Amino acid sequence: MPGFEAKYEGNFLASIEPITIPSCAPFKRRNITSTKENLLTSNAGIGYFTCSPNPANIKTTLMFEIYEKSNVSLKVFNSLGKELIVVSNSKLLPTGKYTNTLNTETLPPGLYIAKLETETDQKIIKFIKQ
Repeated sequence: MPGFEAKYEGNFLASIEPITIPSCAPFKRRNITSTKENLLTSNAGIGYFTCSPNPANIKTTLMFEIYEKSNVSLKVFNSLGKELIVVSNSKLLPTGKYTNTLNTETLPPGLYIAKLETETDQKIIKFIKQ
């Protein structure tokens, strides 16, 4: 947009609300029962999982949305798969959007993996520590 300016090492946070995309006519006949089941379960689990800023310097904010009440685990691993940080270990959370500020100051520079897990879904994201 006019007037928008991004600066080096500045913080920028954006959120995009879910949109509905109209469906197209199928190319082949589908099983109607499985389609109904997919529609019923499509809003289960994790909506989004992201972090900002990425690359991180001193801290990064982990942001996620869950669509159902669930036990949630949020952990950070190094690039070799070694668990380094347990942000949350099987904490019961209601449906909603969440943010966690993660202090990355003590982490050496490199690639890291954050894993978000609920009872029905899991997602991972990668982030870089400068």
